Amino acid sequence: ALLFVVISLLTRYIVDYLGDRGVYSFAAIMGITDVDPFILSLTQSAGQSLSLSLASISILIATASNNAVKGIYARSFGDRQTGQQSLYFLLGFSVLGLLPILTQLF
Repeated sequence: ALLFVVISLLTRYIVDYLGDRGVYSFAAIMGITDVDPFILSLTQSAGQSLSLSLASISILIATASNNAVKGIYARSFGDRQTGQQSLYFLLGFSVLGLLPILTQLF
């Protein structure tokens, strides 16, 4: 519960003072750690003090980052073949998760 409160307060601070790019950067960093408190924090404020677009893009970035980190863990701690396959699949999922953002840019 304490982690959720800290992440919520930090997210609110970043939204207020660092803007969209700050939230996107924080989303990538949160993907390295625990994405659940970050995502819950975003969904609670989405549509009110946070735009739906900003919340959804941030969630996609956080989950893509989290998948990439899990792939690195699998490669580091798994046996060679399984770790390599897991890394490729999870990196692929990361790229697929970012496709909606890329299609908005072009």
